[in-house]
Amino acid sequence: MPEQYGPCSFVLDVYPYSPSLRDIERDVTVFAGSANIGVRVTSRLRTCRKQEELYRQGKTRIPPTYSQHEFGWAFDVVPTSGYQAYGATFREAVEWLAALGLYFGAGTGLAESDHAHVAYWAPENWRRLTYARDVGAWMPVPGRRRPGKG
Repeated sequence: MPEQYGPCSFVLDVYPYSPSLRDIERDVTVFAGSANIGVRVTSRLRTCRKQEELYRQGKTRIPPTYSQHEFGWAFDVVPTSGYQAYGATFREAVEWLAALGLYFGAGTGLAESDHAHVAYWAPENWRRLTYARDVGAWMPVPGRRRPGKG
């Protein structure tokens, strides 16, 4: 498939970071700090092309145009210090951060191998949204041509 018709060809690459998710990120990081656990947000908003690059490198399982990161609805966070004082392992600290995301209102809090992935939408709701987007993108609309159709 030529690049002009790749998965990112018809996607806006500039989306705002969700204010709702920004509040969840703030709550997670402030709460962790109040427990003397250092954290670092490693990823927030990313472009479709960045998602495509990560997907091709095997660094994510989510293909381009389907990641909540691309639309300002997700962030990744890692524990950096302080969790050892509680007798916790890095993995347990990641699980705790994922659980904090859920506690503060995220729909998804996943403990990945090296970070906590926190997303606003629960997986089943995000699937419904992207399905509706995909169906709507290809529905015939009077006066609008489909991509690639002269």
